Amino acid sequence: MNHPTREEFEELKEHVKRIEQRQTEPISLTDSALLQTLVVMAGTQATDIGIIKQALERQEKRFDAIAEVQKLILARLPEKGE
Repeated sequence: MNHPTREEFEELKEHVKRIEQRQTEPISLTDSALLQTLVVMAGTQATDIGIIKQALERQEKRFDAIAEVQKLILARLPEKGE
C-alpha cells in the first residue's frame, strides 16, 4: 500500500475541510419519500465523513510516530566530524 506524503496528506485534509464547509441552496420538501431518502443519504454521508476523519487521524499519528523514531535515530548518530 502506498502511503501518502505529508504534502498529499495535508492536501487531503484541506479538501475534506472545504467539503465540510460547503453550503447548499435551501430546498422545499413536499414529498415524504424524498425527505426520507435525503435523511438516509445524510446519515450515510455523516458515517463516511467519520470514517475519513478516523483514517486521517490514524495516518497523522503514524506520521508523528515516524518523526519520533527519526529523532531517536538522529540523536544516536555521531556529530559531524567525529
